[in-house]
Amino acid sequence: YKLSPEDLRRWQHCHLLLERAFSESSPMQEASNLVGEHAAIFSSLLDRMTKHFHNVRKKIDLLPTQPEVDTVKALLRVLPESDVVQDHLLKKLPVNGRYLDVLRLTGFFRRPPAPVRDSGGTICYHPSWPASRYLAQVVKQFPAEVGAILNELPLTDNYQVRGDLAKAACQIPTPMMIAWLRRELPWFLQHEAKDEHLEDELGRVAAELIERGEFDEASSVLRQLLE
Repeated sequence: YKLSPEDLRRWQHCHLLLERAFSESSPMQEASNLVGEHAAIFSSLLDRMTKHFHNVRKKIDLLPTQPEVDTVKALLRVLPESDVVQDHLLKKLPVNGRYLDVLRLTGFFRRPPAPVRDSGGTICYHPSWPASRYLAQVVKQFPAEVGAILNELPLTDNYQVRGDLAKAACQIPTPMMIAWLRRELPWFLQHEAKDEHLEDELGRVAAELIERGEFDEASSVLRQLLE
């Protein structure tokens, strides 16, 4: 949620004065006043974010059984970057190719969450993503559509997300699976710290290639995973 131009100006001004106050010899009183100003702006922002969150949830709850595509598009334009809200929307939408297309065209699948890191840059955990779980769930009904989405997705360091995508990849058309694997595997191998769960999922993709008669491609994958 964005600050209004006026609130942004106030925030930047307070931040500048706060830095200046702490650089002086006796900063405490002025700094205390400025912290209060920061808190007031933050409280205002939080209040508006909460109202926005509630309003979007209410709009999702009021969606009809088969909502119009334009209604879904309008909702996606104001959808918060919140797993709770996104998951709620995906559970509310019928499993239908036209809605999958809308999600794809509005960029819903273009922002996988990055791993959460501590102040030193060390990864603490890999957050889940409703969008990747959704793709793994609907791929049986829409293998070609999901395959196209997988090959458009930006590469991510989030192993949890990549595990979901690997599950989905097992059920997409063979040319799409090979194209996805040729992009995913080098990305996986260049990381020193490998994720065993993702490695297992990639092994399942290779096994699916064998089932489909793609022996050369599968042996290449397995050889690289075992090196």
